Amino acid sequence: MISCRVRNETRKKQRIETARGVVWLRPHAQKRVTIDPLSIAGLKKIGFGVTPIYEASFVPPTFFVSSVAALIIGGAEQALDEYRQAKKICTAAHFAFATFAVNDMVVAVPDRIHHAVSLHPHKVDTWLAMRKRKGFLKPDELWLNRPAKSGTRAHIAREWNGSVGLFAVKIALEKGFRKIILCGVPMTSEAKHFLRHADWHAATMFRGAWERHREEMRPYVRSFSGWTAELLGTPSLEFMRE
Repeated sequence: MISCRVRNETRKKQRIETARGVVWLRPHAQKRVTIDPLSIAGLKKIGFGVTPIYEASFVPPTFFVSSVAALIIGGAEQALDEYRQAKKICTAAHFAFATFAVNDMVVAVPDRIHHAVSLHPHKVDTWLAMRKRKGFLKPDELWLNRPAKSGTRAHIAREWNGSVGLFAVKIALEKGFRKIILCGVPMTSEAKHFLRHADWHAATMFRGAWERHREEMRPYVRSFSGWTAELLGTPSLEFMRE
């Protein structure tokens, strides 16, 4: 069972089967209820808006993760602006979302981070300490391509030999996410780093790995800007509702 906020978007009174029995909602009324996640798709079909309330400690099973989008926050200057746009799209589409913050963004993102991701195990302790000093919550999970020498607890996963943004995409896909939005992951040299404000000249070197995995990503991944937007398309309400 999962807690959701449901809204009756039809013009007639509708009933919902919840963990506590039947609940009736007038047109345009909304209510927080606990329901079987398998019923979400059916509720949407008959005119309900359903927004799962995604708690930080909750790892969605594969049958439920279709109602949760993965927002991958990269290191380009526009990353946080695009992240705010992505949250608006999720809200409009009645999707909850899980945040994947990569590298320095672990320090920069003030919201709860569900998955911190990096290809630099030697830097993660510094980033986590800086985040703590800011008073931000510790990320729920840390994902690395190899163990940190410090012994910091992390999930270890094989990468696709590309950028950290691509590593985050791979993790999201393997966790079952089917709506993945890239924020600040343009993969262009001229896209300046949000912290250093310098061009990332190595960006084009990683494009080959993105291209090799394009067909795996194309149905599920969209990007707001740059070369990845050209490769995969841009996010929209239509994409979320497909």
